Amino acid sequence: MCIRDSMKRDAIGILYLANRRWSEPRKTAASMAPRFAARSFPFVWVTPAHHWRQTGERRRSGREVFYQPEDGCGVTVYEPPAHLPTTHRPAALARWLRARRLAQARSELIRQGAEKIVLYVWRPRYADALDLVRHDVSLYHIVDEYTFSSDDPPTPPAELRLIRDVDRLIVHSPALLDKKGRDGPTAFVPNGVDFSSFATPCPEPPDLQGIPRPRIGYCGYVKHQMDWDLLEALADRHRGWSWVYVGQLRHEDLAPRVEALG
Repeated sequence: MCIRDSMKRDAIGILYLANRRWSEPRKTAASMAPRFAARSFPFVWVTPAHHWRQTGERRRSGREVFYQPEDGCGVTVYEPPAHLPTTHRPAALARWLRARRLAQARSELIRQGAEKIVLYVWRPRYADALDLVRHDVSLYHIVDEYTFSSDDPPTPPAELRLIRDVDRLIVHSPALLDKKGRDGPTAFVPNGVDFSSFATPCPEPPDLQGIPRPRIGYCGYVKHQMDWDLLEALADRHRGWSWVYVGQLRHEDLAPRVEALG
C-alpha cells in the first residue's frame, strides 16, 4: 500500500519525461516512479505523443488524457490527446505542440496541488523542455549511452547542453560519470533492484516446473551487449545446465544463439 507524506507548505510536483509508455516493460524510470509518487505530491508521467499519422487511431481509442493505473501507486499518466500529436516538420509547429503537451501536464500538477515543479528528464530528446515549460528545478537522469553506438562517440552537442543547463545530474555508472559528469551538482546512483521482490519466497511458476535443474537465469533484454562467447562456452562445458531467459529478444539475429544454449 502507498501512503503519501502529508502535504508540505511548498508542495512538490514532478513532471516526468521518461520516453516510454507506462504499459511497456518496466525499466529504471518505471521502477522509480511509484516511489516518487508515494512521497511527492503529485506526480505526472508524460507518455510520448502519438505520431500525427496515428491521430485517427488515438481519437478512436477513447483513452483518457489523464488516468491513474492500478499498479501506479499514485502516478498520474498523461496520454496526449488526439489534437496534440508529435510531428517533425515544420519545426515551429513541432515545438508549439511539445509546449502545449507539457503545459497540459504541468496544469494537471497544479490542479493536484503542486506549488513547485520538478522537471525530470530521462532522454536528450527532451532537452528543449527546459525552455518550453515553467519549472523550479530540473533533473537529467543518465542511464545509458544514448547514441547506442558500438564505438564510443563524443557526446552530441544537444546532450552536452542539457548536461550543462539542468540543475541536477544523476548518473548510473562510473564510465558514464567519467564521460558525462560535470563540475556542478552531480549524483552517482548505481543500478539496484527491488530487494524485497527478489528475496520474498513465492511458488514456482508453472512454466518453470518442467525445466531441469540446475537453472541459470537471466532477466532483461536479450541483446548484443551480452557476452555470447562466454555464455556459449559455459553451455558447452556444462551441458546439464538449463538456461532460462526472461525478457524480450531485442535483436532478432540472436535467436539461433539463444536456441543453441538449450
